[in-house]
Formats: sequence, structure tokens, C-alpha cells
Amino acid sequence: MRVLVIDHTGGIEVFREKYRLLAAAPDMDLTLFAPVSWIENGREVRCDTNADGYRIRTGRASFRGYENRGFFYTGLAATIREARPHVIHLLEEPYSLIALQSVMLARIFCPDARIVFYTFDNLQTGFRYPYRPSWFYGLVQRHVQRHADMGTASCIDAGNVLRSRAFDKPIRFTPLAVDEKRYRRKDVAQKRADQGLGAFVIGFVGRMLPAKGIAVLLDALLRLEGDWSCVFLGSGSEADTIRKFTAEHDLADRIRIVPGVPHAEVPDYINLMDVLVVPSQTTHKWKEQFGRVLIEAMACSVPVIGSDSGAIPEVVGDAGVIFPERDSEELARILIALQGDPKRREAMGDAGRARVLQYFTWKRVAESYRSIYDDLMSGAPVSERAPAWSISS
Repeated sequence: MRVLVIDHTGGIEVFREKYRLLAAAPDMDLTLFAPVSWIENGREVRCDTNADGYRIRTGRASFRGYENRGFFYTGLAATIREARPHVIHLLEEPYSLIALQSVMLARIFCPDARIVFYTFDNLQTGFRYPYRPSWFYGLVQRHVQRHADMGTASCIDAGNVLRSRAFDKPIRFTPLAVDEKRYRRKDVAQKRADQGLGAFVIGFVGRMLPAKGIAVLLDALLRLEGDWSCVFLGSGSEADTIRKFTAEHDLADRIRIVPGVPHAEVPDYINLMDVLVVPSQTTHKWKEQFGRVLIEAMACSVPVIGSDSGAIPEVVGDAGVIFPERDSEELARILIALQGDPKRREAMGDAGRARVLQYFTWKRVAESYRSIYDDLMSGAPVSERAPAWSISS
């Protein structure tokens, strides 16, 4: 089976384990097409074309970092001709220009190929988008949907949004994942001591933007007592808000901002934390679409506390604690309870790790991809399936 995956994040090495696992099957001929470079979370990622058991081809992209209007101006047509795929797997939104050009080129060079796309969009029902002009992206999505054989979604809400856009073909649910060998519990007691962190360490990991609920977490911190620290791992516009808050409340010895951490070092920092907080809050343009950091922390056996924005409750299941978004008082209550209950923290950490191993590893994702490809190539009617991790929650 010849499969071509088109993935604008394909240059991120830690995300490519699923491709290695897919390619391990003796009947799989896999090609990954990715940009020479891409901007991800404000940092340039350059694609290393070394691969284990599959090919990586690259092209130059415009509007790097913009999933909606980025497109390839070199490489894609040549790669489609070379790969001659039976299946084209677009890890791209169906309203994106990359999806549009992929479908148009596929109709020219491999008209019999099966096409499947991926969506995170869990907010804007109907053909409305956070990008302008909305009518244009509606036209793009209609065209991609017309020529696709299946859609895949990151969460239940994303599947519902897809249905609201008149997609009447099968939908499967494929989550994000982590490498459970990299993200695991580690002994970091000495590192904690070296950094002068308190007895109870609260963590935040990700983009520091208003929608990520930074202000909610900061307000909750003011209600805590005892020996605590808070580590903010990431960067963004709210970093200045954190610095101002820290100075105003004389908390420089308790609050740390750690920007620019490479992907490979993130597990070490997560292990410094006694709890991870994801206080995301829904806006008219966004709500949490999955929350990769949730499963990264859970894999490290770090307890997670998340708001009820978007897909967070669906991902966490019964392995963490959920609070109403924007409710800093309830968040503080949860933090205080966990601060004084290390046994509960340990039990939550164990439950989180077990949930990741069951649903959110690269092996599970690779298996779900292979199941999709096999079903598309079987010639039989393709069934629709609910997300396994949600059924169990």
C-alpha cells in the first residue's frame, strides 16, 4: 500500500514516531511530505529528511506558521507524481490552502487515490471561520469535502462542527499522542533543589496568551499559602502580565518563567511539577481543541487540573480534576486540596499515565491510521466510530 502523508508539522522530529511505526509494516510504502521550514509556536522548525523506513520529501511553503493560508510553492506536485499514492492523508484542516492544492493536484496525478483529512476546528459551526474572508474558506472546505473519502477529527466537538458543514461521509477520531518512553516519571529532586523550588510546584506549559487563562491561574495563586512555587514554561504576550503580577505581589522567589525550551527537554521540566494546570478559556474565536500538554503531563505521572473549555474534559476523563473556566476561586480550592494530599496526587498521576498508555501513544495513533487506510482500500462501506477515549470516560 502506497500512502502519502502531507503534514505541515512533519519537520518536528518528536511527532514523527507514528510514521516510523506505520512504515514498519512490510506492505507499507510511506512518504511524508513536509515544509523545508515552518513556524511552530513562534519558533522556526527545519525539516531533517533522515527517516527510518520511509521517505521524507520537502517543499518550500509560503505564510509559514499559518495553517489556513500557508501553501507549498515547490515540491508537492513532484512528490505526488513520485509517490503514486493509493491513499493521501492530509494532516491539514479541510479549509486550508494546503488541503485545497493537494486535492487539486491529486485529481491530476492520481485521480483514484483515497483522500482523508484531519480537523481540530471545534468552535465555529456552519461555514464560519475565525479567518477572513470567511466565505473564501467556506468555498475551499466545500471543494475539499467533495473530493475527500473520509474526515478525521481530534475530538467530539470537531466532529460535530464537521457535520454542521454538510460533510456526509464517515468520520473517525484520531487523538494527539506522546512518546511514553520520553514522557515518563523521572527523579528530579536534585534539579528541584538546585532551582530553589518550593515543596509544592504548580506548572503551566504552552503559549502564554489571554485565551490560555493565565490571569485565572495568577488570581488563584494569591489564595495559596505555604511553601509553593509556580513555573510557567513557554512564551507569549501574557509573559509581561506574569512579570508585572510577580513584581506587584513580591513573588519573584515563587514564580518563574522559562521560555524557549526545546521539545526534547520539556519532559524534564514537567517532572519538576507536582501538578499541571491548563486553565484555558473559551473565546468567540477559540476553545481548547485537545491540549497536548495534558497528555504530556499525564504520561509523566503528573496530576492535571483543567478547565472545562473545549476538549479538556474529554481528554482528561477521570484521570484529573476539571473546574469551570474562569473560576479562579474553584481552581484555588483544588490546588489547596492537592497541596495537602500527596497520596491523592500520586493516585492521579498513576491514573493519568495509565490513560495515556491506553489511548494516547504513537502506537495507538499509528494503529488507528492503519485501520483507516485498510478500510478505505477494502472497497467495502466505511464505518464511523466514536472516539474510544471518550466512550470510556
